[in-house]
Amino acid sequence: GDFSEALERYRDQTSRLEALLARDPGDMEWRFRLADSMLSQVDVLAVTGRRADARERLTRPRAILETLVAHDSNNGPWLSASLNARMKEVMLDRADGSLSLAVRSLNEIRPKIETLVAAESSDVNFVGRLVTAWRLEAELRLATGRADASDAANRAVEYAAALINDARADDKILGECALAHVIAGSIADAAGQRDPARHHWQRVRDVLNARLVDSSNWRLLDPAARALAFLGRQEESLAMITRLHALGHRPLQPWPATVAADLSVSPSQNK
Repeated sequence: GDFSEALERYRDQTSRLEALLARDPGDMEWRFRLADSMLSQVDVLAVTGRRADARERLTRPRAILETLVAHDSNNGPWLSASLNARMKEVMLDRADGSLSLAVRSLNEIRPKIETLVAAESSDVNFVGRLVTAWRLEAELRLATGRADASDAANRAVEYAAALINDARADDKILGECALAHVIAGSIADAAGQRDPARHHWQRVRDVLNARLVDSSNWRLLDPAARALAFLGRQEESLAMITRLHALGHRPLQPWPATVAADLSVSPSQNK
């Protein structure tokens, strides 16, 4: 939850990697680590309301990773990181209202992630990327009024089920799994399926509860706050959102309407 310190440390890491790469410009592993360090900065910038800065910072690691993939298209981690960088751009496009652009990009990205997972299905990070891809697909289908949004949400939840009880899944992956259930619940609720919707939102609590104690990790608190709001537990949701806002978190997507009206400062309005 210390975003300014995190950003400073990532910048320091990037500087050190730049120095190492300057000594050996042909070292592909240093290039990969450099791109990864920059992508971590993109995450911090994006969730603290600095979306324009996040876009600018995303340009170079995307280019580095695309060059690496062109050099060796069979390197799974490089390809996964490259596709992840492109998904970050999709998230920013969606947040800025460029839905058609986000849809086109995701249509190119998701099949490549599916191919990656098919080749290495035991890699939790690869499967986690696919959860994110299908979750974004569900959100975009819902936002553009498609009737098959639930199909995409169900795919996200299906892949999430394989990760939730995997000891190798970290907070980032579990947060993505939780978001899959959040959107699945929202789609079910929009279709008048209240019981399935509540099941999905309660599943968020089941998945995250043990990790929420004393946590300041936005990847856990954000989906948890959304699920609580949808479950009608407004006071608990508001407490989490207020805490996130105090930390400097600004979500890429607005908070549920049931709590947004009660926020003295709406975290979702920052750009």
